[in-house]
Amino acid sequence: ADENAVLPVSSVLDGYHGITGVALSVPSIVGAGGVERVLDVAFDEDEERLLQSSAAVLRESLASLGY
Repeated sequence: ADENAVLPVSSVLDGYHGITGVALSVPSIVGAGGVERVLDVAFDEDEERLLQSSAAVLRESLASLGY
């Protein structure tokens, strides 16, 4: 069914809180065709720091693999 549910799913981000090119689980609207839209939610300072840190770790891992 095409419910357009809001779920925390992983997708490659494009400008989400300044993050592009890595996949992270963030609240997204998911329909029959997959992620339809990533929701821009407000984070407090600690959450934003942790999000950016996660993205940095993934970028480093990708770079070590040549991507």
